[in-house]
Amino acid sequence: MSSRVRSAHWRNQKIARLPARRRAQVKARAAELIAEELSLQDLRKTLNRAQAQLARTLNVGQDTVSRYEQRTDMLLSTLQEYVQATASGTHVSASCCRSTAWIL
Repeated sequence: MSSRVRSAHWRNQKIARLPARRRAQVKARAAELIAEELSLQDLRKTLNRAQAQLARTLNVGQDTVSRYEQRTDMLLSTLQEYVQATASGTHVSASCCRSTAWIL
């Protein structure tokens, strides 16, 4: 069993032991966090930008922008370039060990 599967199993067991009211709170908060998530594609579409437009700004092909939008992981520098190319004023931050580093 992989560590990811063990971790998910452990987390599910812990949540199952919580009182019903607390489980409902956890579920509601999880739904809020999921709703706050904005994909790169969502960002681009919100700004009414086509992949081809963004590709020209980034000096890459449209297929590369499509791959960026489908990825679940990428270098922070790539994310920074993509967000800057949208000219949206969006800010990206990374948090670790109780401190936040603003990327943009």
